[in-house]
Amino acid sequence: MTIHREPASGDEALVRTWMAALKDSDMLRRAEVHVDYVAKNGEILNDGTPLILSF
Repeated sequence: MTIHREPASGDEALVRTWMAALKDSDMLRRAEVHVDYVAKNGEILNDGTPLILSF
């Protein structure tokens, strides 16, 4: 997943909520989500460090 903005403090909680909803509805059994932050001009933000979450 690529987000065109700087990281925000609530991003991890938001992605975890989304992942939990998919798991609870039996849409996914396992998942790994990588969130990359990129400026609109294509510049990689957050020193290129993605937010990585899994279950």
